[in-house]
Amino acid sequence: MINTKPNLSIMYLEKFTIQNFRSIQYLVVTFNNGVNIIVGENNSGKSAVIDALRICLSQGKQWRDIGIRNEEDFHIIDSKISDDVAPIEFGMQFKIENDEDRHFFNSMVWQNPVDVNDQNIQLHFRYYLVTNPKGLKNLKWKIWGGNLEGNVPDSNELQLIFYTYLAPLRNAEMELKPYARENKVTSLFRELTKYQTMVDGELVDKALSKDEKESLAGKLQTVIEAEGWSDLIKTGEKFLNDHLELADIRNKSSKVHLKLIEYQYDNIIKGMLTRKPVYHPDLLVGEDAAKQRFFDVSQNGLGENNLIYASAVLGDLKNRRDEKKEHYYALLIEEPEAHLHPQRQNTFFNYLNNLQDLGIQIFITSHSPTITAKSKPEPPDCAAKAAQSNNYVYDPPIIAFRQEQIFFA
Repeated sequence: MINTKPNLSIMYLEKFTIQNFRSIQYLVVTFNNGVNIIVGENNSGKSAVIDALRICLSQGKQWRDIGIRNEEDFHIIDSKISDDVAPIEFGMQFKIENDEDRHFFNSMVWQNPVDVNDQNIQLHFRYYLVTNPKGLKNLKWKIWGGNLEGNVPDSNELQLIFYTYLAPLRNAEMELKPYARENKVTSLFRELTKYQTMVDGELVDKALSKDEKESLAGKLQTVIEAEGWSDLIKTGEKFLNDHLELADIRNKSSKVHLKLIEYQYDNIIKGMLTRKPVYHPDLLVGEDAAKQRFFDVSQNGLGENNLIYASAVLGDLKNRRDEKKEHYYALLIEEPEAHLHPQRQNTFFNYLNNLQDLGIQIFITSHSPTITAKSKPEPPDCAAKAAQSNNYVYDPPIIAFRQEQIFFA
């Protein structure tokens, strides 16, 4: 059995409570600090758990792509007809593993009033509907940390919580194309703080500071603005402007200025091409050394592009963890088996197990027997005990949600 518990002692989400959210009326889930696999039948609430995690973990982001936005997110009890809905509530309890955790999230520390040694980090969320005088329902919400409702968590502390989400059936090709808004390869290069280069025959790390980025951009500008490229661009520019002048009936002197790229690091990396080499390196010797050809992402299969996309996302996450840009890191993945052959599923899961050693808590929903088989469930008698508390929890945790477990009053 693959070890699913990381070596680092870093805070992690140990208990998550969900109330009145979509199909879930009430659920308490216990997680470990490694890989957590959520399995269950279709429409049993797996995606609802992941979406609830995304809502809670994104509070420190400047922009959020998910939230409680309409009445449809509130749980409806199907045993009675009513226009009233109970508030949606989420509760997050993080286990403190060292003094640094307590220091970074001071405004969220929960203290047991009768045991000075019993502390954890808590975040609570409540969303409710209020009917205004015109009969319209308005969404209201409260967020607090620690022991007392009304204890507003520090926004700087919320920004130390970071997660990455990999959705199922992604259109990875579009998100790998140059200049795509959500290009993950661009994100990876944007967050790098060092790179490896040869110095005196040795491979060394070089800081990717602001000055270094400007220097790299300047070197590219020097090459492109040399004779040849500069003249070519000016020729094309003149061609366009000559025709614009003829087409400008009102003679407003329409002009365009052409530039191959913007010579700034952040703009240069937006045009990064993600390609797959055609020939094996062993073939590229002698006169053929420079004859490598490449497949564009549009020529790859869906599974291959999803794997490339996931690799870019995971590389960015690992880099952020190494550089300690935040303090708590989570990876949320829905159905990683989509478009992946079982053998690649196995390889992908092995990589995730290595990733958790960096101190990244991982949450996965899956239908794949290949992935779930990587975790060994406890004997049936233990599973039965877990079922009485409305969720299965194995070690490593496979959390199997069933309709009869989630839809209960």
